[in-house]
This record gives sequence, C-alpha cells and structure tokens, in this order.
Amino acid sequence: MLRPLFAIENQAREASASERLEIRQKQSVPVLAELRQKLLVWKEQLIPQHPMADAVNYILNHWDGAERFLLGWRGAYR
Repeated sequence: MLRPLFAIENQAREASASERLEIRQKQSVPVLAELRQKLLVWKEQLIPQHPMADAVNYILNHWDGAERFLLGWRGAYR
C-alpha cells in the first residue's frame, strides 16, 4: 500500500524542491486519498480490541501531520 509512495519519492529524488512538491501533489495525493479511505473502512470493520484497530486509529489521529510531512501543504483530498 505504501510502495507507490516510495516509488514517487524515488522518482522525485533528483528534482528541485518546487518540482518535488508538484510531483507529490499530482501523484501522491491520489495514493494518500485511497489509503485514507481504506483506513476509514477498516476503522468501521475492526472491533476495538483488535490490534490493527489501534494502528488504524493512530494513523487517522495523526493524519494532518503525516499529510504536511509528505506534501508540505494542507491537502484538499478529504
């Protein structure tokens, strides 16, 4: 699930900061949107005692920080 993000970062490695941001905005946003949707579905499907529920909730609770880190801006794909 995260492999596409690593591929995008690898592609953007030699780009300038502004080019990297453009690449991330065009290519990473759809991947992150799909990931967030999957997490929200899993959150509804998992029982609270399931170990994966803690991980899913942790990621969703820190989503804003992750999106700022990955994209350098407040994404509009919610």
